[in-house]
Amino acid sequence: MYKMKDLGEAREYLGIEISRDKTTSTVKLGQPKYIQKILEEYKMDESKPVSTPMAKDYVSTEKSGRQEDHPYRELIGALLYISTRTRPDITYAVRLLATKSQRFNNEDWQAGKRILRYLRGTINMTLVFTPCQEQEEIAMFVDASWASPRDRKSVTGAIIYLYGNPIAYISKKQTIIAITELGVPELPTKVFTDNTACLTWSTDPEKPLPKHIDIQYQYARQQRDLSNCQFLYIPTQQQVADILTKALETTKFNEHRTKLKVTD
Repeated sequence: MYKMKDLGEAREYLGIEISRDKTTSTVKLGQPKYIQKILEEYKMDESKPVSTPMAKDYVSTEKSGRQEDHPYRELIGALLYISTRTRPDITYAVRLLATKSQRFNNEDWQAGKRILRYLRGTINMTLVFTPCQEQEEIAMFVDASWASPRDRKSVTGAIIYLYGNPIAYISKKQTIIAITELGVPELPTKVFTDNTACLTWSTDPEKPLPKHIDIQYQYARQQRDLSNCQFLYIPTQQQVADILTKALETTKFNEHRTKLKVTD
């Protein structure tokens, strides 16, 4: 037998601060102490805040620089920890910069420091979980950028909500040059996409497709027929997964950040 001690409600775990409001059944997860530590470590604690983590016109190049001058990989590692725990709003920017870990340049370093400036201005923002019984049990929003300028590979963004609360999110560059963005989970789910071609291919068995794509769509149709998935159209302006596929202007970014339930 092992002795156990009741330390009360959890308030912090691995740098993640936990707060509960029992009157509203709300849970908030944040990392203000950890973010402040990183800001001080990189001497950005007095930097000027910015409204978005990445400039809308930022373009990653292959040009490498004097990598030994900057602790780039260490910064990306710290930002990844923040992104994957409580801040999905920086996920796209961090993912993009992480792809340059082996060949970064000064532009990439400045882009990383911009994320720190954004975090300084939003240091007290938290990921909020609330009771939302009127929401769909499981809903998935999936989107993709259309062929990046450099290599024509798209970036897929997906968010899974459980009763209106985000429980999983991903921003990932596709490994092949694709013409679609459809992703299919294996649980009873409503999948929202703004791509009408995806919806057509997932519902029309007569639509001809290349073999490697057809395999994926036959699986999607099977899941639909088994009532595991329902594929629904959502206007591009309302597609919250857009925040995981590209850098957005401030107004649209703030709108999607709120839908991600990252708030003060």
